[in-house]
Amino acid sequence: YYLVSLREPGEGERREFVRADVPMQLRLRDDALSPWRIVVGRVDLSAAGFRVVAVDRPPGASTIEVEFRSPEGGPSVQAVATVIRATELTGGQIDLACQFVQLGSADESRLVDIVFAARELALRLRLGIASATSTTER
Repeated sequence: YYLVSLREPGEGERREFVRADVPMQLRLRDDALSPWRIVVGRVDLSAAGFRVVAVDRPPGASTIEVEFRSPEGGPSVQAVATVIRATELTGGQIDLACQFVQLGSADESRLVDIVFAARELALRLRLGIASATSTTER
């Protein structure tokens, strides 16, 4: 699942995992005692981390618990992630970028499956052999 480039990456080009823009529901919280905050939308997802636009910044947390739920169902993916960047956007939303620090191998495999299914669907849409309502899961 690693990509190897033939040239040295330029500034901001370092990617070791394949990424995809995936529609899903996220639940985020600072710790086991905090309430879950739900984010529904598109997630820039890989087996290394994720980026999502959220309504609020995790209050002072550098590490958060996260649970991914695909709109099509299936088992959820649970992980612990470090907040790498939280940038305020216009309208009060936050561009939140996180890197996984705890992710079980089964959960990592599930994320990889979700990413590759989303990339396959995007390719099929570009080629005109799938509809926009097709599922991102196999």
